Amino acid sequence: TALGLTGFGYNYAYLSPSTFAPPDWTETPIPVNGAQVGDPAGTVVFGTAARINNWEFPDPRLEGNAYLEPPSSEYPSFHGRHLGVGLVAWADGHVMAFRPVLRTGSFGYGLDGTMFRPHELGELDRDGDLSTDELFDLE
Repeated sequence: TALGLTGFGYNYAYLSPSTFAPPDWTETPIPVNGAQVGDPAGTVVFGTAARINNWEFPDPRLEGNAYLEPPSSEYPSFHGRHLGVGLVAWADGHVMAFRPVLRTGSFGYGLDGTMFRPHELGELDRDGDLSTDELFDLE
């Protein structure tokens, strides 16, 4: 990003979504305002974030990430960098510490949990179902 990789990711999927319509696939932002957040104390805005960069280097590297991916994306980005714990800032302004939920086996983009677990890189999840985004969505 223009600001660089800060190590804190934003809940872009729900708080600043976009569409990419044919024929030229130009990005069109979908406006979201605070009144649309149904549960501010239960909606993630920012969290400690990182990613595994396996496209620029022969050996995948851990680096900061400006995006905090929801669990349904199947790309773990919540980083437990503080002795296995990460920080989450919520829409109502409070901050809490969480342990990432670490994935196992294979998942999105042909990735495997063995790449992520050593770095404490996982998901933010409350209901035990990684196909839902209950901490990210606007409900």
